[in-house]
Amino acid sequence: MSVAPNPDYTSFPQEVHFGRLNVGRSPIDVLSQQLDDVLSFLEGKDLGWDSAARLMANGAEVDAPLQSLALDRELLIRGDLGGSINLPELPWVDSNLVSLELAAAALGAAADKGLYYEPGMVTLDLVVFNNRILQIPSESIFDAIYGDGDIGVNKRPYYDFAMYAYDREAKYPGCAYGITIGNDTFQSTIMNLVFGNEPFSAENVLGFATAADDSRRVIAFEHDTSFYIVLGIDKAGMTDVCEELEIEVEP
Repeated sequence: MSVAPNPDYTSFPQEVHFGRLNVGRSPIDVLSQQLDDVLSFLEGKDLGWDSAARLMANGAEVDAPLQSLALDRELLIRGDLGGSINLPELPWVDSNLVSLELAAAALGAAADKGLYYEPGMVTLDLVVFNNRILQIPSESIFDAIYGDGDIGVNKRPYYDFAMYAYDREAKYPGCAYGITIGNDTFQSTIMNLVFGNEPFSAENVLGFATAADDSRRVIAFEHDTSFYIVLGIDKAGMTDVCEELEIEVEP
C-alpha cells in the first residue's frame, strides 16, 4: 500500500549539495596526508587570519580546499592543532570559541564558492551530514549529543555546537575598496557589499553553518571580477584598511 505524502511537510526536505566537499568520502588517509601538509606549513610560523577568518601563516592564507577541510575536521575533533601551533586570538569571539570560528572559516574555504550575494551553499544539513561523513562526532575528544527521534536520528551521535554563537556584524565591521569594471572606484563596508546590510546572529549549529557560509561568501566576493575588483579588504574583526583612504585609478 502506498501512502500519499503529507502536504504539510513538503516545504521541509532540503537538498544538500556537497560539491567538492564530496572528497570527504575518500579514505581518511587522504585527509590525514593533507592535515600533515598544512600542519607543516603552519608549524613555527606567526599565525593570523584573513578577511574570511582563514588561518594565515607569515601572511599566506590556507587556501587549498583539501587542506581547509582537514583543518575543519581537526579543529572540531581536537579543539586545537597540537604541537607548537598556537591559534591566534580573534577579537570578535571569546577565546574558547576560537577553534570553532576557525573551523567554520575552514569549512567555508573548502566548500564550493558560488556567488557571494547568494547565501545558503553551506547549510545546517550540510554541516551535520559532512560531520557524519568525516566521523567527527565519534572521533572528537568532546562529548557528542544523541538524537532522540524528534531532533536527530534516535541514538545517533552529533557534534555539540551548543556553546557556539555567531554575530555577522561583529565579525565583519570593516570595509573593502577597489575599482569596478567600469573603472570607477568603490569603497564601502563588507556588510553592505557582501551581505546587503543584513545582520544575522544565531547560536549552535545554525550559527556555525551560517558563519561557514559567510566566510565562503567573503572569499567569493574577493575572487569575483564580474563587477568589483577588490584591491583591499579588512581582516575579519578589523576596521583599519579603509580609514581615510584615497584611491587613485590609472586612466
